[in-house]
Amino acid sequence: MAYIHGIDISAYDPYIDWQMVRGQDIRFAIIKSTEGAGYFSNCFNEQWAGAKSVGILRGSYHYLRAGIDGGLQADFFLSKVNVQDGDLPPFLDIEGANNVGATNSQFISNAQKWLERVEAKTGRRPIVYSTAAFLKDKLNGTNRQPPLWAKNYKTWVAQYFYSYSADGGGQPTQPVGWGDWIFWQYSGDHDTLPGIYQDATRAKSILVDKNIYRYSIDELYKLAKAQPPTGPDVPNNPPVPPVVPPVQPPPVVDPQPDSFTTYTIRSGDTLTAIALKYKVTVDAIVKLNNIANANLVSVGQVLKIPVTNPQPSSFTNYTVRSGDTLSAIALKYGVTVAAIVKLNNMSNANLISVGQVLKIPSK
Repeated sequence: MAYIHGIDISAYDPYIDWQMVRGQDIRFAIIKSTEGAGYFSNCFNEQWAGAKSVGILRGSYHYLRAGIDGGLQADFFLSKVNVQDGDLPPFLDIEGANNVGATNSQFISNAQKWLERVEAKTGRRPIVYSTAAFLKDKLNGTNRQPPLWAKNYKTWVAQYFYSYSADGGGQPTQPVGWGDWIFWQYSGDHDTLPGIYQDATRAKSILVDKNIYRYSIDELYKLAKAQPPTGPDVPNNPPVPPVVPPVQPPPVVDPQPDSFTTYTIRSGDTLTAIALKYKVTVDAIVKLNNIANANLVSVGQVLKIPVTNPQPSSFTNYTVRSGDTLSAIALKYGVTVAAIVKLNNMSNANLISVGQVLKIPSK
């Protein structure tokens, strides 16, 4: 059975022609709304309404800050997003970026608090986003087993490229101890999609995360507690416009071999998970290490990992204000949190203080 296609988006995808997106058989959009207990995407309300206006099923995701009380984060999410029948269940994004120094117990405790609070308030059981490797590494207890409640939550798995097949033949890795994967982010910031742009003139396309839903379109509508449209005259099922050929992104230039860090492969690692952790492509790792087969790596093997954010030659200064977070500052300047952390030699990305002067790398 062919997969059902969708996208996930955030404030990094600010200009969207939803009619054109729907015309490419995109049936769902998972939209970033909140992070921690203070960040709300300034694009969310427009994206939330835009998806629904053309009959694309919409869902919202919250990015977990593992060091902040999960109940507080859940209440913040619920204050910004009104999940209704017709919407997909809420999603909880659990990953390592912006969670430097967080312990396994913090990940487990605050994820559980968020999931249970949101389910109790919305009547909808959330879905957990992560990689199988990260859940195994960071959401295991002292006995190296996932928490007992993990099996109750279905998963949206990030795993890129190699096992994907559009006809439904590919499968990502099933997270051990968790509910079945039902969504798969198979292409992370790798492709453009006609209709999604980074500038108001709509002259420049932007890279977009592509996803699939595992089961049938009827099952997807059932998950959203929605009735499938029955014909082209139904407002939520508009006529499909012609597809415009995509604008090809510039080629990715791999860093020079003298610009890298090293990583020792551990049990359960895959090149895909390692590339996701360091925000580089699998191809870049393969090329830098002269790997003949990307599926054959071994525990204890030391890999060179390309450095994607070398020390910039120029920067600007920013003074931290009340309510600021590193993710909000990075979004404002169009750079990554990792780049700011590296330039300022920060040991903990969650610890910034009002009045602190940060160096912000030039784009």
